[in-house]
Amino acid sequence: MFDAMPLRYDDAQTELCECRYIIAMSLMDDLKYYAAYTDYLPYLLEYKDGKYAYEYCYVKMHLTKEDATTMSYLEDLMGAQYRNSGAIYAELTDWRITILINRVGENSDSSLKYVSKNDSWFIKIHVSNAPPNGVIVLHYEIIFPDNSVESGKFYRSFEGDDSYLLCGDNWDPRYGDTGIFTINIYDSSAQVLLATASLRITN
Repeated sequence: MFDAMPLRYDDAQTELCECRYIIAMSLMDDLKYYAAYTDYLPYLLEYKDGKYAYEYCYVKMHLTKEDATTMSYLEDLMGAQYRNSGAIYAELTDWRITILINRVGENSDSSLKYVSKNDSWFIKIHVSNAPPNGVIVLHYEIIFPDNSVESGKFYRSFEGDDSYLLCGDNWDPRYGDTGIFTINIYDSSAQVLLATASLRITN
């Protein structure tokens, strides 16, 4: 109705924008980003936070860090502290560390939960989901069944996605002890725990 009003009504366009804005926000709250993005928000780029809403809907429809527009919009949205843009950015770019523990000779994407003290086994660290131009240095902490601890930094940093590191050589249970073996992986700069894995050593 406001769209059909003659331009001599000074506030007709403002009220039209407000109506579109209310509908767009309702659609976004209902997770109907495409409808808000295509039907309403293009008319609201200079109204209230319509520009950020427009960018946010694009991001929600293209949730990948491989999309340059998504990453550019996210930087803009985080600067404005718009909705949960910071959490979305973290989800797309936070380092992901996967720890696999397998017997020697095995090559599996699943990790052992139990191993005999007579077995030999190895640890594989899989680094992925690097942020743009990201480089990370990792710190490990290994807790043996006798509660002795070994820790240090990996010999090199990691950058990009899908980097692998074979952690150590073949591990043999130390001192023949049975119990829980645990490895923790930290971000060396922030000392933030990124991943942990445990293995029960049995007879």
